Amino acid sequence: MIELAADNELLLEARGIKFLPDHGDPVEGYFDRELVIEILNSVINSAQRHAKSAVLLSCCIDDGYEDDVNGYPEELLGRSDVDVNSAVSAKSSGSTGSALLFARRIAELHRYRDRIGCVTLSNDGIDGGASFRLWLP
Repeated sequence: MIELAADNELLLEARGIKFLPDHGDPVEGYFDRELVIEILNSVINSAQRHAKSAVLLSCCIDDGYEDDVNGYPEELLGRSDVDVNSAVSAKSSGSTGSALLFARRIAELHRYRDRIGCVTLSNDGIDGGASFRLWLP
């Protein structure tokens, strides 16, 4: 978490966006560190393009980030990977949605007994902005 903050804080602040890393208590787990760092860097990169003024990154039993952008388009919430790609492209956002597709695939590769990792999107972030949650068992 501290490494992510150090890597991204200057970029966000250069764009006038407050970076609010919530370091909290250390969280330990077994996961593919490089793949998870790649997911979170990708999410932060997206946030720096869309956030109005702030990005919150927290790491706890449930991991996620929030920003104060207008939120995800309704057609992205609760959709399958194929539909996500169509919805993002349809919005002419300049994004293919591939980062979200890869994030979901990487999360699903993390399994423990009958539990499978997942990615969820919602619009309950800072001031009704986007919220991305990565859950790993």
